[in-house]
Amino acid sequence: MSVKIGLSLITNNNPSIVKDFIREARERLDYEPYFELSYHLDAELLAVLRFLKGRVLSAHAPCPGREFFPNLGSRDTSVVRESLAAVRESTRTISSFGGSILVLHPGYTLDDPVYMEYGKRKKVLESLTGQEKSLVWINEGTVCRPGYCETGSYKTHLEAAYANLQRAASLTKEEGVRLCVENLNPRITYLFQLPGELITLAEKSADVYLCLDIGHFWISSLVHGFDFLSSLEAVAQTGKIITVHIHDNRSILGQKIYLADEHELIGSGNIPVRKALNILKRHGVTRFVIESIAPPIRNLEIILRMLSED
Repeated sequence: MSVKIGLSLITNNNPSIVKDFIREARERLDYEPYFELSYHLDAELLAVLRFLKGRVLSAHAPCPGREFFPNLGSRDTSVVRESLAAVRESTRTISSFGGSILVLHPGYTLDDPVYMEYGKRKKVLESLTGQEKSLVWINEGTVCRPGYCETGSYKTHLEAAYANLQRAASLTKEEGVRLCVENLNPRITYLFQLPGELITLAEKSADVYLCLDIGHFWISSLVHGFDFLSSLEAVAQTGKIITVHIHDNRSILGQKIYLADEHELIGSGNIPVRKALNILKRHGVTRFVIESIAPPIRNLEIILRMLSED
């Protein structure tokens, strides 16, 4: 089984830094790293990064970046149309780099477009009123209350996403690219927070695959009260997880409550990353992407060590 470890270019997209990382990985770790293109890359920067062709595992839509994320939970036909256009464009991008996986944030409990820029998106979340506002549990991060996924609005948009994601997967399949839906954080308006939703999605379409984000899954397990490791096992049993985002955070729930999607150094937080990787390896997952703000060479070293353990 050939395991490939990639670095997300979401925070490490300077071409000089990328070249330094490749050189350091070769010299220090005797490893040829791979990459995931991010939604922070514009067309000009993608052109400069063409030297990565052949070592790109995946791209995160929209790539090149746009003003809005695809929102396939929308019931607005114009928003869905633009979202599918972003998927189509991103599919061409990953194909041109020799990759075959497109990672996608699946959608939101909104009919409107969703800003890609975090600052603008944060303002929208903080301006919510009515029922959505009442379902905010923790203002910092707009963390939703337990039970949010049982609300009528959430379920309505989830059903729209199930249908629209299958349409998106048909588009990527035409280009030989597999669509991977990423589980999202337990924030107001974010869909696909629960393991059961990922399992249902995997079963609904043979052409939809999963990108399991370990950090998001951990925070969701704390908010929604499901067991992290046994639920990860259940999702992995679908056979649909084909790529994984790895990072760590210090989130904890008990006498102390701290919930934050920190994307920190692997092993520095409270996520049982080693046990999670063992589960994923056992179910045949071979693609792992570092999505951390910490020094990438240190994260690569840690993951290589973890994946080499029995």
